[in-house]
Amino acid sequence: MMISAILAFTTHFQSVNADECGIDKDWPEKPCPAYGAESETELRERWDGYYDMKGKEWMEMKKAEMDQAIKNGTFTEWIRYAPDNNFANRNVYFYYRLNNQAPLMALDPQSNRYFVPEEQDPSMFIYTPMSGEYYAKPPSPPWYTTAEGVYVIIGIGSVGALASFYALWKVKRK
Repeated sequence: MMISAILAFTTHFQSVNADECGIDKDWPEKPCPAYGAESETELRERWDGYYDMKGKEWMEMKKAEMDQAIKNGTFTEWIRYAPDNNFANRNVYFYYRLNNQAPLMALDPQSNRYFVPEEQDPSMFIYTPMSGEYYAKPPSPPWYTTAEGVYVIIGIGSVGALASFYALWKVKRK
């Protein structure tokens, strides 16, 4: 009974979330990066199917295109505006990034453009498994907007008010 309940829940959960990895015209059998891969090695093996499907010549041509786009600063346009509005360029980048043959490209949420970070450590960025993208962490808010900053402002204001009242009291006493 318990096992059937778990299976029913799992099936429901998977079907509800199946839409999150949309249909890819470029690779209809594309594995969804967020589900099913136990390790990076297993994910690489699954993506070898993409390389095999497209062929060495096409993949190398697209890699050269991608490398040029990274070099001349047009990666954002290259990855977003692939011909026929499919995910070919995104798939090529993901394949080569997964195989450590492309630099980490992070998306800056302020400019909405990709850039090559100096530090290539993925843990320094926000990762979204559904899209496979890394986002630059937003800049820290100004110190005075944090809880600690508000406490400091209140503390300084309170001390200033108390000092003013004390000075007025001393003046009036004389």
